Amino acid sequence: MTTSSWHEGKKRVFEHFDLEVISFNSHYSAGLADISRISLMSGDDLVLSNCMTLNLETTILAPSNKAGQTCAVQLLTTKPHEWESMRVSDIQIKEEDGQPQFETKDKRLVPVINDVFSIGYLNRNYRQEGWRAFVHLPVYAVRDFQFALVNGLAPYVCLNFMRIEKSRMIKTIQYDSSEAYNDNR
Repeated sequence: MTTSSWHEGKKRVFEHFDLEVISFNSHYSAGLADISRISLMSGDDLVLSNCMTLNLETTILAPSNKAGQTCAVQLLTTKPHEWESMRVSDIQIKEEDGQPQFETKDKRLVPVINDVFSIGYLNRNYRQEGWRAFVHLPVYAVRDFQFALVNGLAPYVCLNFMRIEKSRMIKTIQYDSSEAYNDNR
């Protein structure tokens, strides 16, 4: 018997949005960790913390039925060690007794992965007649993205996501120069 979840047995559809960046802004802060939470901290917690947010205002180029709509993309930072130490076993589905679940593929036992695991989510923004994406990445990835934007190297962005009913889980975010984007269209 396995642990049931909300997405079990529901159809998964993989989609993408091709976006053109219209404008962006960022916020960065660094310093000592929030010591008001000291009672919740352990000896292994980091003393210094940093946080960055990169906001993109974009227009959807594709798919054609969404073309012209807006999509606000917010890249939020996570702690680097949360990403660097993540393993397949961290997103592997577990049995009710806590044992990892496996299935046979090509005569090999492979882990059964929680396919709703994502780096963010995409929602319809009905108030502003557009879309809103929240993407969680390590600080260095958001800084690299910002560097590419500042230097004109990332006018186009692609969000790849999995949709289950009305939930959209972002799997990857990519940026590209206009030459590479136009060559691949």
